[in-house]
Amino acid sequence: MSKLEVIEGKQTSWEGLWWHPEYQGFSSGVISLAQLRKFKGNVRLYMRKNKYYENGKNNRPNYTWCLKDANSATFKELEVEDDVDARLYTEDELQTAIAEAVEKATNDLYTRDQLEAVMEGARADGARGYGYGDVLIEDYI
Repeated sequence: MSKLEVIEGKQTSWEGLWWHPEYQGFSSGVISLAQLRKFKGNVRLYMRKNKYYENGKNNRPNYTWCLKDANSATFKELEVEDDVDARLYTEDELQTAIAEAVEKATNDLYTRDQLEAVMEGARADGARGYGYGDVLIEDYI
C-alpha cells in the first residue's frame, strides 16, 4: 500500500449541488472515494451559492462546494450509516422521477389548436351578445 499524502494546503475541485423538487433535496455530482483515499488529515466542507445559477435555466447547480484542509487538532469523525430515509435516488430513478414530474405538470396543458378554438368561440359568442360570465372555456374544447 502506498504512503498517504497529507492534505494540508490542498482542496478538492469545486463541485455542484442541484435541487430536486420531486424529493425536496439536493444531490451532487458523483464523488470518487478512490481519490479521497490517497490523503490523510482533516478537511472542512465549504459551500457557496453559485453566482452563475439562473433558476435552473442553464443546468448549473444551485450551490457549489469543495473540501479544504482544516489544519485543526479537533475534528468530528463522520459515520457511515444505512440510508434509512431511502430518499436518495440512483441516476436512473432520478431521471425517471424528473420525467414523471414533467409529464404530470404538462398533462393538463392545452394545445395551440385548443386555445385558438377557445378564442374563436369566445369572439363569436361575444359578437352574438354573450357577456362576461356567460361562457366557459370547456364550452369550446
